[in-house]
Amino acid sequence: MFILYLNNMRDCKIEMLQPVAWAETKEQLKQFLEAQKVEPYSDREMAETYGQTWGKTFRKDGPLEWYNPPYDDDPVHFRKIPTLEEVAESLEREKTYIVNNYPRAF
Repeated sequence: MFILYLNNMRDCKIEMLQPVAWAETKEQLKQFLEAQKVEPYSDREMAETYGQTWGKTFRKDGPLEWYNPPYDDDPVHFRKIPTLEEVAESLEREKTYIVNNYPRAF
């Protein structure tokens, strides 16, 4: 499973990425992004509410309207969530490494 993280242009902490969608594969998230993209436009309707004009990349009234697009294929925007099996295997490897490389405290 992959989660798409983008930043909300209205948020006071614009640098903070938020989860906005999920899919089984990264390619599905990319397809979702492409389906939401439109020619860049300025949203002047919201200028009175927010005191500025917004440059937008995603379709009006769509789920991504208020988000900035990701930077290319940056992994920070496309995060893989490991399966329970992958987590268990990773923890087992870490445990084995620690048991084999560090002294046991009695």
